[in-house]
Amino acid sequence: MAAKVLKRIIDEIHSAKYWGLVVDSTPYISHIDQFSVIFRYYLDGHVYERFFCFLQIQSHKGRSLSNDVLDLIQEHGIDTRMLTDKDLQASSLSPADKFRVNAFYVIIDKLVAELQKRSEANDRIIQLFAFLTQLLFIEADVLEKKVANLVKAYSDDLEKDLSVELKQFIPCSKRQPKGFFLIVQEKTQVQMMKSCVP
Repeated sequence: MAAKVLKRIIDEIHSAKYWGLVVDSTPYISHIDQFSVIFRYYLDGHVYERFFCFLQIQSHKGRSLSNDVLDLIQEHGIDTRMLTDKDLQASSLSPADKFRVNAFYVIIDKLVAELQKRSEANDRIIQLFAFLTQLLFIEADVLEKKVANLVKAYSDDLEKDLSVELKQFIPCSKRQPKGFFLIVQEKTQVQMMKSCVP
């Protein structure tokens, strides 16, 4: 199982255009120094961070540490042509490069990851609530399924007979003048915009 997971990570790294390493010294319970090696890569619009392995430290000298990491990367067939000596010796980076690597890229990665989380949360909300915008046209069996999903997600807040209440509401809403819901929607959007303005 572990070999399959490792192979999957390596395959994804090969497919990714950009990848990076996070290497952290982690003392083991027996006080043996080791690196935890984490790959971070961008693939198909997502930033992934995957634990790769633990790597025993032979020496605490910079050149030895970078050689250990390089050997590990090459051992697994990961392309190192994009790496330069500058990448392996952070101390030799110019101040602009240090800022780019240590601050700017980190901020961009964090923003992308947070936007992805927010997008996934919005998708979940849309999946749960979108049917409420189609009440005038929705089929009864579809309504039952959508309401069941919504009640399951918000069991503390919603009652199980919500579908009965919505079925009673639908005929009333059909009797409203044409364009009534568009007017309500516009007023709601205006109120939301006003609440957003400081």
